[in-house]
Amino acid sequence: MLALSKIIGETSESVSAKTASPASIVGTVPVAEKNNRREDPTKNEKMSKDIWNEEELPDEIDVVGEDFIHDTRKRPKYDVIYKQNVSSQDAYLGMSGKNASSSSCNYIVVRIYFPGATSKELQLDVTRTKLVAQSEQYKLTLSLPHEVKDKEGKAAWDQTKESLSVTLPIVRNEIL
Repeated sequence: MLALSKIIGETSESVSAKTASPASIVGTVPVAEKNNRREDPTKNEKMSKDIWNEEELPDEIDVVGEDFIHDTRKRPKYDVIYKQNVSSQDAYLGMSGKNASSSSCNYIVVRIYFPGATSKELQLDVTRTKLVAQSEQYKLTLSLPHEVKDKEGKAAWDQTKESLSVTLPIVRNEIL
C-alpha cells in the first residue's frame, strides 16, 4: 500500500487513516498530474530516437567495417550455384529421395567475375556465414544463404573467364 501511495502521491498519514480494501481503492485513486510524472529526456535512454541499443549491434564478424561505407569500388557480377552429389540411381530411379531443391544440395558454389584482375591481386575471406572477395577495382560482401564449413572450402581462379569459383560444403543439421 505504501508503494501505491508513492505512485499516486499520497502521504503515509493519509494512507494509514483510510481503511483500504480493493473495492474502496477503485473509486478513490486520484489521478496524478502529467507534469509531476515527466522525466528528464537526457536521463532516460528510452526517449532517444535510436532504433536499437548498442548491445543489440551485430558482432564484428557480421559487419564489414567503416571502410565499407566509404568504399567506392564496384560490386562484381556473381552467381550462386547449388551443387549436389548425384548417382545414376538418383537420376534414373529416384531411390535416394533427393530432389532438385536446395535442401538436397551438398555444396554452394559462388562464381565471382573480376574483369581485368589477376589471381595475385585477389583477396578472399570466408566465414561460416559470410564471403568477402575483393580486388583493386571490385569488392563483394555476400551473406551466404546457408551456413557452410569454411575451413573445408576450395577456391579456383579461371584466367580465361576472369572468374573466381569458391566451393563451400553446406552444414546440414540432420534430424535423426
